[in-house]
Parts: sequence; structure tokens; C-alpha cells
Amino acid sequence: MNQEFIHDFLKIPGVLGVALIKGQALPYFYIKQQNLEWHKKYTLTQSIRENITKIPEGAELFDFQVMGYYAYSYKLNDNLRFLVLTNADIAANKLRELAAKQLKSELQKNIDDTITTFKLLTEIIPQPKGVVTTGTTESYVTGNSSHVASEEVNSTIEELLKALNCLSKFSSNYMGSKLIANYWQLTRPNVEWLDKFQINRSAEITFSGISTETVSALQHRWIKEWAAAFIKQCSQIIQDLPNMIEQDGLDESNRRLLLTPTLIR
Repeated sequence: MNQEFIHDFLKIPGVLGVALIKGQALPYFYIKQQNLEWHKKYTLTQSIRENITKIPEGAELFDFQVMGYYAYSYKLNDNLRFLVLTNADIAANKLRELAAKQLKSELQKNIDDTITTFKLLTEIIPQPKGVVTTGTTESYVTGNSSHVASEEVNSTIEELLKALNCLSKFSSNYMGSKLIANYWQLTRPNVEWLDKFQINRSAEITFSGISTETVSALQHRWIKEWAAAFIKQCSQIIQDLPNMIEQDGLDESNRRLLLTPTLIR
């Protein structure tokens, strides 16, 4: 039932996305695919994380502006909040305001079901995916999302580790291992599973678990998002590094594992 309410709510004009806030963490965040490119979503997510640390304890409603959008955080219980992202002041649109309050009431009825619904929403519905930013040129997935997901599921952690370390070693040749190690730490998405990946001072990445396991489509997406954020961060120092990585730093197999090309050949 929650899933139907959320899908109907997302159809309302001006509603861009929804999220669950747990304490001061943002475990589930969904933005309509057509509304925001991946690199902007990444920046927006970081900005929202900064703002939710300012929510007064016990506040029933907390709103703030972020990157030109409006965010409204509604209390569900003492440790969980529901966030709505809109492109205009929600108070100016009674339909959106009323719908948000109705959705809040529905989500409060069964918190466990609410968490499950948001988990499914962020796993099943495709999200914008960015790859490499070189100057003003950007590439994004334009193919069938099920094609991408099926390819991701067939990868093991061991294969991903090898690809990540190839990327790390190549980047270290130009920027130094210390800076590269810091950039991996800085750009790692706030996902508990990714904390199992350890980066030492030499920018070597290891995994504290069973490396022969096959990753899920969601886990593979997290890795690709991490790689994309890392490459984008590096490009602020060496602007042409993303092109260099794609042309010389990774072979075809590793490009498929870490990058999301505009067209999958």
C-alpha cells in the first residue's frame, strides 16, 4: 500500500523526489530520473546530508532550501523522518502540501513496511548514472536498464577489486598514492556495505569479506557510483584524466565493470 501512495505522490507536478532520514543518515533517496543528472544528484545528496544534521530534535517539520530546491522533512518517529524534495515552495501549492501530509500519515502506520518500500524503490527503479566528466562533456546511460542490471549481477567482488585497483594505480601515477587514497575515502557513498572496502596509504583497495561472492545489481551500482565520483574528483586536479582513464587506464573488461558507457557495445 505504501508503494502505491509514494508512486502517486511522485506523479504530482513539482515533486522531484523523496527520501528517508534515519537519525542523521540518508539511507534511501530517490529522485525522478528525468529531473536530475547523476553528478548533480550526488552534489545534492551531499548538501542534504549537511542540512539534516541541523534538524532540531523532535521537530515535526523542518524545511530548508538546497541548490535552488525546497526540502521538507516530516517526523515519522523518534529516529525516522520522511523528506520531500520539490521545485517550488510546497506551501504555495495546497495539493502538494495536503498530499505530503497524507503520505506522512500513511507511512507512519507501519514503519517496517515504509523502510521496505523505500528500499525497493531505490533498488528497482533506475536512477540517473554518470560516468566521466571532461570539461563540459558528460556521458550517461541511454540504453536498456535491464541490460545494465543483468551485466552487473554477473560480477564478483574479486573482479571489481581488480578493476578498482587498476583505476587506483593508474590515477596514482599522475596524482600520487596519498592523494588518491584520500579521494577514494572522500568520495565513498554513505553505504554500509562499501565500508568493507579498505584503502591503505598506497591507495591499494582490499575487501574485508568473501571476495568470491557475486555482487547484486544494487551493490554493483554503488561501486559504479563510487568510481564515477572518484573520477570526477580527480578531474578537478587533472582535467583530462577521465579521458586518459577511459582510453589507457582501463581495458575493455574493467571499463564495463566500473564505467557506465552511453552505449554498451
